[in-house]
Amino acid sequence: MVCDLDSDGRAGCLAGESDGLALYDASGKRRWLAPAGARVRAIDVGDVNGDGRMEIAFRSDNRKARVIDLDGQLMWDYACKESAPGRHAPPTVDDEWLPLLELYRRSAIT
Repeated sequence: MVCDLDSDGRAGCLAGESDGLALYDASGKRRWLAPAGARVRAIDVGDVNGDGRMEIAFRSDNRKARVIDLDGQLMWDYACKESAPGRHAPPTVDDEWLPLLELYRRSAIT
């Protein structure tokens, strides 16, 4: 995912890797790697907690969903349920992703 996360006018690249989520700057230099323990499959960016800064939410093959700040620091994580009993596939975005973000929004407000 290519976007200007910090509004500095330069695009960065968020990349799901085999062991986490990496942020690369416009020159291609890796700024950080947020560990996930498995391949990252879904990434979304937005102001999750209403503080005016972007946060990054991602889900990995180990059925973990996380929200991190722009420095790659973990803010919140969530253990997703399996897609179906006995299956080893990661949960679908429709099943787990939107409830995760809504749950985080509610927890940040209270």
